[in-house]
Amino acid sequence: METGAAEFWLKRRYDFNVGRGSSARPVGNALEAIWNDEWEKHVVDAALEKVKQQSSAKHYQIFFLQAIKQIPPAKVAETLNVNVDQVYLIKHRLMKVFEDALKELETKLG
Repeated sequence: METGAAEFWLKRRYDFNVGRGSSARPVGNALEAIWNDEWEKHVVDAALEKVKQQSSAKHYQIFFLQAIKQIPPAKVAETLNVNVDQVYLIKHRLMKVFEDALKELETKLG
């Protein structure tokens, strides 16, 4: 899975309006759309939990703030008293863990 795909899943997971009230999905498939949204959220949450288990608390916090909450790297670095380069490096490394977890879950859960 490419980094772009992982970032798509992260943004989709934390956009609570995805699939709700959208004219892109027919009304007849509303229940299915809600089910799919909830399933995707579950898979992303499970992948994030795996990232959390495989990293230190500080590294996970950096990853969460930068990759998920989309807080600018400079602000994350300032807030957590780390170098901006560390923010980029940690995001890059943990994104790989996240992508691997997503692949594993997609294979395991179908």
